[in-house]
Amino acid sequence: MLGSANRDPAVFDDPDRFDVARKGPPHLAFGGGEHYCLGHQLARLDTRAAIGEFVRRVERPAIVERGVAWSPSFFRVLGALPVRFG
Repeated sequence: MLGSANRDPAVFDDPDRFDVARKGPPHLAFGGGEHYCLGHQLARLDTRAAIGEFVRRVERPAIVERGVAWSPSFFRVLGALPVRFG
């Protein structure tokens, strides 16, 4: 199932917890081999720009863990990611 990628409890500790610093096998977000996403470089560039700008503008961001919610989607996407900043 596509929604279970990178969430195998035999491979990842606490697979349902959002952890951007998680160690382990590389993620499967862009597929692999002949099915590798053609837009991966654009997605990575957009992500770097968005996160870089967020870090420059926001002081001391912290995720409010109790408010994290997943969207009811076929894909594993965040529905809410509350962030507190000082």
